[in-house]
Amino acid sequence: MGGKGAFPGSGHPKVEDERVRKLERENEVLRRERDILKKALAIFSSP
Repeated sequence: MGGKGAFPGSGHPKVEDERVRKLERENEVLRRERDILKKALAIFSSP
């Protein structure tokens, strides 16, 4: 596949696509923060 159909939208992402990308980035940050808090809890909970 090539030509004009190779890059539909002229480089402007759809609003929905941009929102999904933003939410995925936010989700990744929240997962990292959760994992850090789990590790901290394990460290401070051990005798």
